[in-house]
Amino acid sequence: MAKKISLALSGTEAVRLPPYYRYALIFLEIVAVIFLALICSNIVIQLLNPDVEIDLSAPLPTTSLSEKQKARQTDYSYLKTVDAFFGLPKNIITTRSDDIPESTLDIQVFGLRAKGNGDGTVILKSQGSVQKLAKIGDQVANGTTLAAIYPDRIDIRRNGRLETIYLNKDRENARQIAQSQIAAPSSTPQSSNNSKQKIEDFIALMDLKPFREGKNIAGFTVGDKAEPSLLILAGLEKGDIISSVNGNELLSWERVKEISEGASGGTLNIQLERDGEMRTLELSQSALGL
Repeated sequence: MAKKISLALSGTEAVRLPPYYRYALIFLEIVAVIFLALICSNIVIQLLNPDVEIDLSAPLPTTSLSEKQKARQTDYSYLKTVDAFFGLPKNIITTRSDDIPESTLDIQVFGLRAKGNGDGTVILKSQGSVQKLAKIGDQVANGTTLAAIYPDRIDIRRNGRLETIYLNKDRENARQIAQSQIAAPSSTPQSSNNSKQKIEDFIALMDLKPFREGKNIAGFTVGDKAEPSLLILAGLEKGDIISSVNGNELLSWERVKEISEGASGGTLNIQLERDGEMRTLELSQSALGL
């Protein structure tokens, strides 16, 4: 019996490992824990952001940018084309629309900065107000908001309708171009018949429509198909209700036809209603090219 116990004790001492073996096992356990931690962190990242992939065997990233990163970079080249003191950009294409009439509102444009696609800021002054800086959507006058900004003009929305206000130089050029398109210079004096015919042509281009109060005609409305260049020269707007010309009330088509008969004085005195307000326009036939 004593011999068996001594053999068992000697066997126990035989399986005892040296100290450096124990240190090696501890080191391997630490490496295994670190490896498991990396695997767990990778799983957590995948759950939080599926788009991100981590490849432990991949080399370190280079300094080159991907296409998506390049797209996110800010393009500062536009700053080279804009004057800090509201100069006009050199690389923005000027766009004009013949369908938008020029506004008759007394709004002065002192400077603007067009950012493209109708966006930007403008320094302006409307009648009865002080000079101010405005952006898209700001109210610039009663019932009028800023709709778009271009290098040569601004568009406003007045009572739901778009109107254009050119810079002072462009406004004068637009009037001169419109006047030259309507009346070409003639080398011979115009007769009274020619003047009468031109007035009738002017009336025809206004696209007049009867305005009725009840069943009776109370005037004529400037139609949507009116010639834009004539509207600029005459200071008229689509939707204006013309009640009389040179003191003659326009109560029928016959009165409209008589305008050319009584316009020998060289001036057309027009009474009209615009946005609920009565106005008077005195138009020189020579200014209209008639």
